[in-house]
Amino acid sequence: MKKIRDKLRENQKQSFKECHLGFFVIFLARNETI
Repeated sequence: MKKIRDKLRENQKQSFKECHLGFFVIFLARNETI
């Protein structure tokens, strides 16, 4: 059970990083259009 929880936590960290990266890209793109 603990292993599954650790795996989920790692997945959350990874998805959070990817989400943050996507937000950063959108932010940069918006600045370019202005």
